[in-house]
Amino acid sequence: MDDKLKETLTLYNLKSPKADMLRHNENATYKVVDGGKDYVLRIHQPTEGFSLGMLHTNFVKYDLIHNEIQIINDLADSADILLQRPMLNCEGDTVSVLSCGTPATLLEWIQGETLEQANMTSELFFTIGETVAKMHRHWSVCKQKYARFSYDQSLLPCVSEAIRDAATCSIITKQQEQTIHEAIAEIRRRFDELDQTGLTKHIVHADLYKQNIVQNKGIVTPIDFSLCGYSHFYLDIAAILSHSEDDNDRQSLLAGYKSIRNLEINPYFIEPYYVLETLLFYAHHYKRAHEWDWWSETVESECEEEFKPLAAKERFLKNP
Repeated sequence: MDDKLKETLTLYNLKSPKADMLRHNENATYKVVDGGKDYVLRIHQPTEGFSLGMLHTNFVKYDLIHNEIQIINDLADSADILLQRPMLNCEGDTVSVLSCGTPATLLEWIQGETLEQANMTSELFFTIGETVAKMHRHWSVCKQKYARFSYDQSLLPCVSEAIRDAATCSIITKQQEQTIHEAIAEIRRRFDELDQTGLTKHIVHADLYKQNIVQNKGIVTPIDFSLCGYSHFYLDIAAILSHSEDDNDRQSLLAGYKSIRNLEINPYFIEPYYVLETLLFYAHHYKRAHEWDWWSETVESECEEEFKPLAAKERFLKNP
């Protein structure tokens, strides 16, 4: 057993825990079974080649994790959503710090399956939309201010810098770099335009991909709020729309969302966030590109299908 994992398990009131790794991206994440109860354990150390440096600038890591936990607890107390409640360690705190300085957290386990394994029906898409809207409804009126990331124009220079570095290292081509920079310029322009509408920004999950949504018997639970931050609600809408290209599925998602929040959802403003989500993945992960045989083909495909149309102000989300 890994030394960090061993130490972490001693910091909680666990009797004979057994841990199995689930994944390692921004955190090393484990399922822990102890005395008939299940938990999720996160050791907050990213895998090699994965960097959140552009987000973590001006933030203390411990503070980010602590207020993530506060956001989860506040949401669980105020919204009709099933969430993973954080567990207290032996010192009565929700965030543990290992001897090496690495933070760790333990949360309740949510029974069910992630959307990666789920049967994706129109009814499930409707429920996903409802659940995301319930989160947004709470955050849109929440008076509590949290020290979190901002997914807005201020992030774009950092994304551009990562793209330039990827091109310098021949991880992407110079032509792809140019296409991406043109898309970033259009993202900025649409963000500026969206800001002029008077629509307010609030906390969003910011990582609502299939592995971070659990469903069980018609109940949907968002998990892993480690990247949550301030943005327009369109950021999460863009992520959940990526779960399907089927028109009926996407319409069910939006219908579920609008059943809770009767807002206009304009595809014109979904598209820049849709592309930003992709570019943030590139910026965080490009140093791992050598591990993936799909990387080059996928970058080129997204240049043709998303980045170029966005830069040319052409619609590419055909049926959101």
